[in-house]
Amino acid sequence: AATAAAAVLLATFALASSRLLPAAAAAAAESALSRSRRKITTTEYEPFPARTSEEAAVIEWGHSAIISALDGAVASFGPQTSRGAFFEVETAPILADPIDGVGNKPRLGDDEDGDGGEIDPEAMETPGPLDNAAEVEGNMVVMTNAAGLTGVEMARIAKESGAAALLVVNVDDGGRPDFIYRLEPETETEERYAEEHVDVPVVMVSRTSGNVLTTASFPEGVTDRQMERMRRDGGPNVGMPERVRLYAGGDRPFFEDVAAADPTVYLIHNMLTSSECDGVRESAVGVGFRETGDGSMGRYGRAATVWRGQLAGHAARQVEERIEQVTGYPSDHYSDWTVEEYGGEDDDGFRHARYDYATAPAGASEEEQNAAVLSYAGVLPGRHPIGHLPMVTITVFLDSAGAEGGGEIVYPNAAVGDDGIPPPKISPRKGMAVVHHNTDAEGGYDQRSVHARLPLRDPSAPVYVARKFVYDRPLAPSRRVALPALAMACGGKLPSFVQDGYLFLARKYGLYEGEQYFDKACVVLPMMVLLGLASLIGMIVQSKAKGGGGNKGEAKSEKKPKKKEDGKEKKTKKKKKPTKAE
Repeated sequence: AATAAAAVLLATFALASSRLLPAAAAAAAESALSRSRRKITTTEYEPFPARTSEEAAVIEWGHSAIISALDGAVASFGPQTSRGAFFEVETAPILADPIDGVGNKPRLGDDEDGDGGEIDPEAMETPGPLDNAAEVEGNMVVMTNAAGLTGVEMARIAKESGAAALLVVNVDDGGRPDFIYRLEPETETEERYAEEHVDVPVVMVSRTSGNVLTTASFPEGVTDRQMERMRRDGGPNVGMPERVRLYAGGDRPFFEDVAAADPTVYLIHNMLTSSECDGVRESAVGVGFRETGDGSMGRYGRAATVWRGQLAGHAARQVEERIEQVTGYPSDHYSDWTVEEYGGEDDDGFRHARYDYATAPAGASEEEQNAAVLSYAGVLPGRHPIGHLPMVTITVFLDSAGAEGGGEIVYPNAAVGDDGIPPPKISPRKGMAVVHHNTDAEGGYDQRSVHARLPLRDPSAPVYVARKFVYDRPLAPSRRVALPALAMACGGKLPSFVQDGYLFLARKYGLYEGEQYFDKACVVLPMMVLLGLASLIGMIVQSKAKGGGGNKGEAKSEKKPKKKEDGKEKKTKKKKKPTKAE
């Protein structure tokens, strides 16, 4: 997969540098892309998502002003989220003693030395109640899975200790500190025991979430050594909230970890509602899609940018506020939605491996580096402002996978494959967001962020995804106000001269100075046009006012002589009037 990604990168760079390839080189590039497709489509992947809304739970604490919450995965046994209020628990969290439920205690069924035997899963043998069972009774017990106990075995320990709920912290995460999964019975005996005896909620949280919970009430800036001393003096539960509330997640957005690093990839379920997905898609259809890429190189597609910026309506602003609250990225760093269409006539939905921005290979000349930057710069769909690094890409599925499936997003170069875990494959689920980082922990370019899209098994009906990029700095007013206003005035789509002007300025004045001139032009030119229109309107109004006043004066001057003539006639008539003598 890594070789395939490298082949695509080299072929893409050859196009980006705008060089005319000889026939032999073009054929070699086509052959490399063909091999890349075979490699990408035949690689073994780890399927995602693994979680559903039905298993999503929330552990919450705090007050109305400051509320903290963690995501949890509800076990397949015990009370389920569908029970509503009967699932909810509000109580104090208590650390198990021993923390893993076993500690140094010999398990039932161990050999005489207590170190050679294992629990007989059919006998459902456990170490018995916790040492602090009296404290645990009626509260939520917090236990790790470090001892290798199954979910049902830990639930039995919690049950025998009188707990009202069990919170399992996943420390056996294979180096993925945010990874959680749904606990299930592992044998028929466990299944029967869980069905008959487990009547308390069993929820798993990640190692990261466990650390947040156990340090929630410590003052900010406290060191690890100070925490240890405070726990030594006040007990192991010092640092945890006084009370927590467990309830069903419902339609609330929740996370699912895919890859912790190289690149960082995670899912946000329920990011957009079904109606919001339809609204974004309809907006893009109204704007109209344009062809992107070079079909001969397999980089074809259709995309549209929905320019809204700060001119977005109430519904669009609500979506941006939700993304900001869930991800923590400030909304003034967001691009507008770029909607991509997959499938339809002569398109099976496959997309070759790509990066969301380009850098030239090591040792490239300045000209080649500039060409790579320009290949992803501009105002067309999927392009970025020069000098703004797209640190994060948020991709939202606007459709679910059809009955036939396909259309998955894959990360063939992800580092999880280095540890024997296959690279991830993410199936479409309407409203779910896929978030990946384009940069590494040091802010550098992460070559493992390359991603592709597998072909649709039934490409007759198009499907859509919406992408939003998060930049390393706030966007200029040109992107947030001027360009959206121009697009709205032109039916939602920017005129082609805007992209042409952008590239002209970048090539004439240099990449970064050209970007600054473009931003200024986007603000100054509309102001000049508005001032010109205002001046023109003023001249027209003034001209009409002058013209109307002249006609009125002429009418008066014509009318006055007429009155005089009438007066003379009247006087003449009086003279001709006969007297009494006559």
